[in-house]
Amino acid sequence: METSLNIKAFLKEFARNGKAKFSLIVLSIFAFFSIYDLIFNPQNPYNFRETFALPSLKHPFGTNGFGQDVFLMLIKYTPLTLLMAFASITIALVIGIVVGLISGYYTGKWFAYILDRITDALLGIPLIIFVGWVFLETTPNLLGFIGIVGLTTWPITAKTVKSYVLVVKEEGYVEATKAIGASDRYILFKVILPDIVPVAIASLMYTAALSVLLQAGLAYLGFKRRLGTSEQQDVPYIFTWGAMLAYSQSMGALQVGAWWILVPPGVCLGFLVLAIGMLGSAIGECLNPQIQRRFYALTEIAKIGRKEVDIEKI
Repeated sequence: METSLNIKAFLKEFARNGKAKFSLIVLSIFAFFSIYDLIFNPQNPYNFRETFALPSLKHPFGTNGFGQDVFLMLIKYTPLTLLMAFASITIALVIGIVVGLISGYYTGKWFAYILDRITDALLGIPLIIFVGWVFLETTPNLLGFIGIVGLTTWPITAKTVKSYVLVVKEEGYVEATKAIGASDRYILFKVILPDIVPVAIASLMYTAALSVLLQAGLAYLGFKRRLGTSEQQDVPYIFTWGAMLAYSQSMGALQVGAWWILVPPGVCLGFLVLAIGMLGSAIGECLNPQIQRRFYALTEIAKIGRKEVDIEKI
């Protein structure tokens, strides 16, 4: 019964949360683009008679230096952009939560100290420089990029989880669970873990947004060929908005004043990062234990008909 009430509280708050509404609208549009591309696979051949064409009814966002429709390019490269944004958080989720739980619960132990130092060391390295160096040494493919981002961004989640564990482990219900002889594994994964889910989810959404910006930054620095092509191809195959943005610049879009090539992928990247960040914030707010307790109290008040109770004091 308690779980049902928690789910109801979350859905109720999420449905009326402004951040959640905005983020879901934006992400739904991009998801529609992905589904459309996967089902219909629209073709966008070269047309050198219409290079750098202005936006029109035929080409809503104009064309690039190869005569390709920019709007179709946005649709074509949406699926992998979203995949790279969300797939990397799986690795960050598992490693970050486990490391955060252990280092926070076993503060003062030698293994927790080692985990803290590893986390601090990774956080102290400029991320884009480190990932760029790994790219130069390994030449990874798409799955390699997802793995690299996940393995380099988990310290953000770990630090967030640890800070919350340090507070939660001092709560009375955790101490009571220890007093009745519960094992550390039970306390960590059955008592503490459910309380840190909102914090972890919010942190992971920011990690997903970071992976989008990281890929775009790497493409801007010239890693688009490694991300999107084989070495045998003469013209890089741009499969993400970040690489599309960087390659448009290398084609001379700014020199010829073709702003319509640069603006659409840039705006889409901005809205995607904003939507992911706001989604994480909304989920964290709606899973807040205080909101859950408030919903439970309001439900009980409605049952007994005590409408005169001051709701704001609950």
